[in-house]
Amino acid sequence: MPLVTFVVSIIGLTVALVALTVAIINVRRKSGVSVKGRVSISNSAYAEDDYVSNITIENCKDKAVIIFEIYLMVGRNYYIELESFSEPNILKAYESYVARYSPVEFYASGMKPVDLNDLIKDSKVKKRIVLSTSQGRYVVKDWIKKWDPVIEQLHGKMTLGIHPVRYDNKLGHYGLNIKYAVKLINEDGKNIIKPIRLIDIDRPRFDEFRLTKSALSSKDNLAEFINSKIDEGIAKFTLVEVIDIEAVRLESINNGYSFNRQTLQYYGWFEHVVNWRLKNLLAKLILRLTKVDKGTYKKVGNVVIAAILTMLIGGFFK
Repeated sequence: MPLVTFVVSIIGLTVALVALTVAIINVRRKSGVSVKGRVSISNSAYAEDDYVSNITIENCKDKAVIIFEIYLMVGRNYYIELESFSEPNILKAYESYVARYSPVEFYASGMKPVDLNDLIKDSKVKKRIVLSTSQGRYVVKDWIKKWDPVIEQLHGKMTLGIHPVRYDNKLGHYGLNIKYAVKLINEDGKNIIKPIRLIDIDRPRFDEFRLTKSALSSKDNLAEFINSKIDEGIAKFTLVEVIDIEAVRLESINNGYSFNRQTLQYYGWFEHVVNWRLKNLLAKLILRLTKVDKGTYKKVGNVVIAAILTMLIGGFFK
């Protein structure tokens, strides 16, 4: 009987502790203020001063936060006003707020211009987001972490950051397989743009006729060919313009890109995690071995070892 009583007491105590823990978690979740934040500082060729280009704050509590102003504290005593809401901004539970800003002309305290540029650029000077809330001044201490594949790439990991490249124009967006865009007005008076590929020879791009290899050889030849079909009465539309999409692409995207594209291959888990890490370790070992004074015999031996390791890497990890 005493054993049963002891077991029941332990179970009761456990349930009570669990209930107390849940209650404490709920109280902490709904009391106080907990906000994470992140700012990005940028510069512009058209502005003298660096500036906050965007800000993100996140409410981590299960209760709303009333925000009157948002500041960036530079050092310990300088506050750059980022937002001053005409009506208090109510950041709901677990809600985020994102804002973007344009370059500044200059900074001022009252009517007196001030120079903050050196302080903003100095990485040793602490910069924190400060909120003016209904509960007073709140300094955002927790930083919103951002993952970036480029960082992993710079750290030598087998990661490649890839970004899509687009060009902006009123025609729309076309891939590398599109050579021309034909702007025309059909019989109903509608404006139509027909994308043309080099492989569209003898294909039904137009209902009335087929394109030829000679017509697709240049922009002028294509315009002349279409106009001839209009003059013959075969085409029942009005040609407005033939646009060389490749020329537009080169002008918009910049000629810094090479259009000889590299085909990427798939890497499995072993190649990505094990093989690549082993390559990095061997490469670091080679660098370490070669960082010795040139006047020593050890240098020669290390170079030989480095050469052997290089051959091993080339032979076994292709």
